[in-house]
Amino acid sequence: MPLFLDYNGSEVWIGNTGTVGDDSAAGRFERLNLDAENRIFVVSDVERRNLLRAGITDEKIIVIQNGVDTESFAPALAVRQFAESWASRKTRPSPDFVGTFGPCMAC
Repeated sequence: MPLFLDYNGSEVWIGNTGTVGDDSAAGRFERLNLDAENRIFVVSDVERRNLLRAGITDEKIIVIQNGVDTESFAPALAVRQFAESWASRKTRPSPDFVGTFGPCMAC
């Protein structure tokens, strides 16, 4: 069965304890996962370059940019339209996100 990973950055690097795939337990676990995946989806060219530097082959990496076109997205209108359209659909699933946002330290 193919394995796909949504990779938003190295937890080892974020914790300032090393680099991708270092010798720590977290680094070894991270590297095991990266090596086992058939495809790794990243949110930026910065993360793509980080994985390439860590020895991950380019063929495994797919970049899907995180972001929004601020010229065509009107947050206030979108929120109101979403609320109105989903108000009567309380039993249907809604899109969610679990994660964190922070400044890009590698940009």
